Amino acid sequence: MNSTGRQEDILIADLTCAAPATAWTDADSTLFKPIAQVAPDTWRIIDYKSRLYHGRMLQATSPNAPPLTIPLNAKGWHAVAIGMTERSAASCGIELRLTGDTHWQPIFAYDGEPHEEPWTFADLTGRDLEIRYPQDLRAFPSTPDDFCARIMSVRLRPVQSEHVPIVSTKRHRPLVYTNDGHGLFYVGTKPGAHLVETPIGRFAESDWSVCCFSNIGADLVNYPTKVGTLCSEGGWDFSRRGDARFKAMLDGTLALGVDPMKTAIEKAHAQDHEFWMYIRPQAWISTPAGDHAFRSRFFTEHPQWRCFERDGTPDSKLSIAFEGVRRQLNAIAAEGLERGADGITLAFNRGFPMVRYEAPVRERFEAAHGFDPLCLPDTDPRLQMLWAEFVTEWLRELRGVLDGFGPTPHGGGRRKLTVMTGPDTAWNRQFGFDVGRWAREKLIDAVMSYPKGYEGTTGFVNTAEYVELLAGTGVPYYAGMGSFADHRITLAAIRRRAHGHYRDGADGLARWDAQGYLARLGLDDPEIQRLWCETYMGAQDNFMREVAGITLEYFGPGLAF
Repeated sequence: MNSTGRQEDILIADLTCAAPATAWTDADSTLFKPIAQVAPDTWRIIDYKSRLYHGRMLQATSPNAPPLTIPLNAKGWHAVAIGMTERSAASCGIELRLTGDTHWQPIFAYDGEPHEEPWTFADLTGRDLEIRYPQDLRAFPSTPDDFCARIMSVRLRPVQSEHVPIVSTKRHRPLVYTNDGHGLFYVGTKPGAHLVETPIGRFAESDWSVCCFSNIGADLVNYPTKVGTLCSEGGWDFSRRGDARFKAMLDGTLALGVDPMKTAIEKAHAQDHEFWMYIRPQAWISTPAGDHAFRSRFFTEHPQWRCFERDGTPDSKLSIAFEGVRRQLNAIAAEGLERGADGITLAFNRGFPMVRYEAPVRERFEAAHGFDPLCLPDTDPRLQMLWAEFVTEWLRELRGVLDGFGPTPHGGGRRKLTVMTGPDTAWNRQFGFDVGRWAREKLIDAVMSYPKGYEGTTGFVNTAEYVELLAGTGVPYYAGMGSFADHRITLAAIRRRAHGHYRDGADGLARWDAQGYLARLGLDDPEIQRLWCETYMGAQDNFMREVAGITLEYFGPGLAF
């Protein structure tokens, strides 16, 4: 025990303890030894010196490297943190689990410097750590061409006696994982239902309970449709190879008689998850060379229904001030509900603005205020309030569409209308997204937030403001955990975000483009995040001084290449 009476950490930094010893070599653990002549699927020991400790890490570059076991020799409850570093390596990570567990947990290295990832609380009596080269690279935030398996250390921090009742019991808050319905075809290699089932299946038997899966765009869809446009239909001019692959995978899957949206719904329900089909209500078209991948026939045929700016310039968006636009979006929502969706999500983070200075807006404004709003900037509160009226009227219509389908086939209750809006009230107000009013009118069933800007990288959303706004309405708030642009953050940073949102009153969490590595980290439990962040977080401020006998503190070898 240390001077505070707490048991000391167990730090395993020399990983030559891994078994079987025949699966690894330390014959060239530094650059001052000859290259070891061993089988290419052998794990390699690499010596290192960091600011906080020295050790011997494990690395493998072959997917065929055999699994290893690291003996822990510990009893009782511990916080288990995994030392990772990307320094002097390609992108790297590891899959691991404790003896007796079913699922493997992907852990990836973010940033070059060493850091300890707060993985899990567990009773380690009679248990060891199993590691392997990742077999499911798609579960990671990105799938690079160059990848290696690497683990630097394992830290076991004994759980204080007063915390054992907390870590040995389970609490649950709803977690929503989103899937854009596009990337799974974009990276596919063989058409079929598995393209949809595999990414959703990564969240089976996990902490997550709601699948929020997209049809792709506004009326750009990934299923047989009567009213929309099949994404990439007729396209041939693809600047991205992935867009051509997307078309081949989607067309091939449909040719097999698979309805991807219905498959997604059935897979989520089989996992006892709610299913919300999410619509990007302003994703109608792209510009060349993406236009062959994303071009809505409805948009092309109705240029008169576009949003218009003050100077008369038509925008790339369609305005819900026109009944025909609302009718088209409502029809897409109905196609999801017909297939068994439990609800519809409007992703306003990909649907702004919904209305601007179109003729119906100008007419209604002039009737109310006596003058044409073209003289007003888009920051004028009177104009923003009118935009909010148009958006709210559309939500009332859509609420009627959902109610018309009756109770959800999964668990009963009304079909849910949920929204994903911006980081705070100020951002929402400028586009007429009156979240408080929607909640008070019982139009919506949940609110999810999204970080500031188009692709905020700080992860900021004002949870406290949302919680106050929705107080007393009965509408839950699920705090957005990040944007498209900030997946490559440490697990420590993820837990800090989750802890901050729970502390500020969030009812649950939502993750845009959620990847499988998040599935079983206990993010649904506010108390687990609190304990990690306040008591058990490992070292995050380390840096690498030497790798394989070569100093990195002055002029590293990378400067020569």
